[in-house]
Amino acid sequence: MLDIILVILLLTDKINVLGIFISHGGFSLTVSGPIFGVPKSEGTLPGAKKIFNEFHEIVSNHYKIEPEFITKIRKEGQAWL
Repeated sequence: MLDIILVILLLTDKINVLGIFISHGGFSLTVSGPIFGVPKSEGTLPGAKKIFNEFHEIVSNHYKIEPEFITKIRKEGQAWL
């Protein structure tokens, strides 16, 4: 029953997984979130813009890609930064 409640809370984004601990006897999850009185944790991607630009340069050097596609990907990528 607890597993079902945990799945529902994870799927509805009420809690976040902070850590997974694996041992020979099984595994455990460390969870947190607003339901426990803690602010929702947000991931950060400090080097994402640099990595995205390097990826674009490498791909552009080796493949012919439509400029419209690159523009679309850049717009979608900016939403994650």
